Amino acid sequence: MTVVGLYRGGETTTLVADRDLTARRLQSHLDDADLLVTFNGKRFDVPFLETTFDVSVGAPHVDLMYPCRSLGLTGGLKAVEREVGIDRDRPDLSGRDAVRLWREYERGDEGALETLVSYNRDDTENLQTLMELVTTRLDPLGSDDGG
Repeated sequence: MTVVGLYRGGETTTLVADRDLTARRLQSHLDDADLLVTFNGKRFDVPFLETTFDVSVGAPHVDLMYPCRSLGLTGGLKAVEREVGIDRDRPDLSGRDAVRLWREYERGDEGALETLVSYNRDDTENLQTLMELVTTRLDPLGSDDGG
């Protein structure tokens, strides 16, 4: 685990390993969350965070991968974003690049960390846009449907 991005109230916080990514700080952010939104987080992110940092996720959790699939949006987060028209600052980067960037940072390249944080910020912030889109597509009438 190299970086963890958190988005709340229009603000993004990125916790970085060996800097400020600690169990205590992560748990504090999780405790403050009313809702956790991820993409494939049910199978990967949440169990990994809970095991690695011994933290507990108490907030309700929406893993957007599953409602996306029900809407015919398949593949990873970047593929789904492309399908629905969500842009990224760095569309050329992938999860594989994230690993490479971290290794470059460990060898002293601060610019690689900046790029990794930017990539993670896109992952984190785009979830809000995707959540809104998915919610609208699943319930196009909204909550005022008289039911």
